[in-house]
Amino acid sequence: MTLEDAVCDCFLITRDDLYQRSRFRYLVEARYLIIYAMVTTFGITISQASRIYGLDHSTGHYAMKEVPNWIKNDRKFRAKAEKVIQLVK
Repeated sequence: MTLEDAVCDCFLITRDDLYQRSRFRYLVEARYLIIYAMVTTFGITISQASRIYGLDHSTGHYAMKEVPNWIKNDRKFRAKAEKVIQLVK
């Protein structure tokens, strides 16, 4: 299962939703989690990962800052992130 598929399954969204310009929180969380995973797991640069979803590098840097905070402080987000990791492995 690909990273995008795993995130879409956990967040109950479609792949098309990931590429929308929408700023609904559930879509932002999904995109940020993918960017974070691409950078930390696969070694893709922040700029490259951000550009895939039509975002600029500063948004990618913000994602890298926010995702660890969400994992630490938000139980629901943490559960989704852990499920994504299990599905991708």
